[in-house]
Amino acid sequence: MEKYISYKIQVSDEEQSIVLALLSDIGFESFIEEPNSLEAFISESDYKVHKEIIDHYFSDNSYQFMINNHDPKDWNKLWESNFDDIIIKDKLHIRALFHPKRNDIETELIISPKMAFGTGHHATTFQIMAWMVDVDFENLDVLDFGCGTGILAIYAKLKKCKSIDLIDIESQAIDNVYDNLELNHLKADLIALGSTEQIPNKMYDVIFANITRNVISEVLAKLVNHLRPNGRIIFSGFLEQDKTYMEELFQSYQLKTIFESMKIDWLCIVCEKT
Repeated sequence: MEKYISYKIQVSDEEQSIVLALLSDIGFESFIEEPNSLEAFISESDYKVHKEIIDHYFSDNSYQFMINNHDPKDWNKLWESNFDDIIIKDKLHIRALFHPKRNDIETELIISPKMAFGTGHHATTFQIMAWMVDVDFENLDVLDFGCGTGILAIYAKLKKCKSIDLIDIESQAIDNVYDNLELNHLKADLIALGSTEQIPNKMYDVIFANITRNVISEVLAKLVNHLRPNGRIIFSGFLEQDKTYMEELFQSYQLKTIFESMKIDWLCIVCEKT
């Protein structure tokens, strides 16, 4: 298992969302948010690739930070110690095996809290799942692009969608998807390592794109080509300051906004293909 490096940064709560978004674009993939502190994790291999950009970012900013190296044997223990269960709208309970089961909640989703993005805690994932609670997924074909832990596709499957395809560029995310599907006694139709070249020759009713602004801009044309008429594509992973740019981008692909929410500074926008 690969080693990870983390930067523990002293940053105000108000700035955390912006710093997190910028570090996500650089290559950091997991984060622990604490009062006035953000710990950002990146794999050793990605760190070597992006070291020059990372060094440049921190030299241009005045943040105080500490660099830590995490041995594969103990980093999951660190992650688990910061992983709380989540209840959304009293209808969905997201938990790890070490959390007690809640019999009073309609649906439970079990996650193995490894270092893959998308456990439900971050505002981007939370907003999508809050929207999903009230949506009928029965008999729909779903693509989770940039799937992270696979939590969005897994919830869609629990809500009786017809098929789920999951794609991510991180091998660790793919490994985590297999674990999480097994924990929830589910199977996927496709689990693939890569980007848009891995999308099968099929059309989807729902596409999840919980990815950064830059990645959305790069892949949107191909995602829209795989979306059925009146299909929905859910974007979350960009900040309020990017709203005008993103809305204009969506409109250029004949996507109509049908739902919007914001948590902290993070936006979630659901569009329908007209």
